[in-house]
Amino acid sequence: MRVFEVAVLENPVKATIEIPGSKSFTNRALVMAALTKGQVTLYNPLYSEDTEVMIECLRKLGLRIQVLPDQIIVYDDISSIQDRAYELFAKDSGTTLRFLLALLCMTPGTQVIRGSVRLSERPIKDLVNALRALGDIIDYLSK
Repeated sequence: MRVFEVAVLENPVKATIEIPGSKSFTNRALVMAALTKGQVTLYNPLYSEDTEVMIECLRKLGLRIQVLPDQIIVYDDISSIQDRAYELFAKDSGTTLRFLLALLCMTPGTQVIRGSVRLSERPIKDLVNALRALGDIIDYLSK
């Protein structure tokens, strides 16, 4: 197994990145915003059902998120998530399921992610096994 060292930055990164719109990129940016201390503004995000589902799940965890016609503003990071049980519904969104599964391993409390029947058929075994290898406790509630 390869081990990578992650350096913690001492100062905030001030940068503007322009990328073409994509539901996957937008959901990745939302997760990065949730990992970032301080306000993060995403300009020209691609709005889709997957994006709406991700925002809804992050809000349910307690993050304050403002959605405007041409931007999404994330005011909080995962350090604001309280140590309690959360039940999130990812609908049909595979990106939301995968990204939140990894993100939630870094938060307190017990979380349940549910989805549609179709989502429960998506392969996530490799991700679950990788997270378990890092010491996280993940159980399947069905299938």
